[in-house]
Amino acid sequence: MDMDRAVVTHRRNVQATPRPDEAVPSELLQRRDDIVRYTRGGPVYATDGLVGHIRNVVVEEAAGTVAELIVNLRDGRDVVLPLDFVDHTAGSALFLAASRLQFGEVVARAPEFTKRGFLKANLKKLLTASSGLEHKEPRRAVSRIGEDFVETPAGTPARRSAGPSSDE
Repeated sequence: MDMDRAVVTHRRNVQATPRPDEAVPSELLQRRDDIVRYTRGGPVYATDGLVGHIRNVVVEEAAGTVAELIVNLRDGRDVVLPLDFVDHTAGSALFLAASRLQFGEVVARAPEFTKRGFLKANLKKLLTASSGLEHKEPRRAVSRIGEDFVETPAGTPARRSAGPSSDE
């Protein structure tokens, strides 16, 4: 294990057992926050419905960046999810740029989370590292952190990483 990888953990133990037929709440469909806020216990929605809840945020402590998410799936498993699928947040809800079917394909290849592979993050060190570096990927830079959340700068990861296309 890379010793710089750590998990932002929190005091509360959030267990969520959502119903499989939960749709995206209508009040969240139009909302798009100016920051990306990863909230522990927050629902994770694919484009067509709920797929799980955020369990933990994996950070590169020395770089002060968010690396991956640990998502608690509806079947109770915890998997490591790359940030590439994150589109935006609205309150505590996280929205993916993928359907449930696409998410299922990713989850089938995703590693299951085991505590043994990660260390608990030092929040002071993380914020110091984040503020003192120029990031290669600013969309992953930790800008704020609290007991139950980690925030990255304004804009959505998908839009910030896309850039202009040469095909257009």
